[in-house]
Amino acid sequence: MPKLIKHFTKNTKGKDYVVGDIHGMFKKLYEILKQIGFNFENDRLFSVGDLGDRGPDSPDIIQWLNYPWFFPVMGNHEQITLLYESKRYNEKDLLSVGGEWWLSLNKKSKKFIVEAYKNLPIAIEVETNNGLVGIIHAHCPHADWNKLSEVFSGMNSVKMINKALWSMDSTLHTDIIKNVKAVVVGHMTQSDYIINGNVHLIDTGAVYSEGNFTILELESMKKVT
Repeated sequence: MPKLIKHFTKNTKGKDYVVGDIHGMFKKLYEILKQIGFNFENDRLFSVGDLGDRGPDSPDIIQWLNYPWFFPVMGNHEQITLLYESKRYNEKDLLSVGGEWWLSLNKKSKKFIVEAYKNLPIAIEVETNNGLVGIIHAHCPHADWNKLSEVFSGMNSVKMINKALWSMDSTLHTDIIKNVKAVVVGHMTQSDYIINGNVHLIDTGAVYSEGNFTILELESMKKVT
């Protein structure tokens, strides 16, 4: 079983960044990384999940999951793919979220992606010189970051994990999450990057014509795009 929360120590060689929902816009993202001077040898890029569906480069997930500098959490779209492959979602469900690209993949590619998705953490925490930064797809289901491990493995673990992947509550709550400097989430497409309490909402709809990528640098929590 994969770690539900994956911990990363401080990056002593380069910078750490986090990007909002990608949704198959990998070529656009790669160009933006080059524009901001991302160091592919020493920097790390974290992701709030929702790697594929809707966008034209969704099959590039295979390449990106092999990059040693790229670290995503699980999003609800990754969960949907797993549910489809385990026969708990049907083709109509998959197509309704932009998953038609999945149907054209060969078995080997599907197997690789499924195994990678199964091993994605629900949350990531990254040490910085200014404190711990948490990354989760949709919502932190507890007001204390230190309680997440207990929450994700307790009696209501399925409910809590689903909240982390699906809840819209981060758009409503302005409370401070304890024991973490900041929590970064995606999932809910916003017209602009906003902060509620110490929760940073960074899905600004890169897959849509009127949207764009939001990328934060974790040390400063400053927006770089």
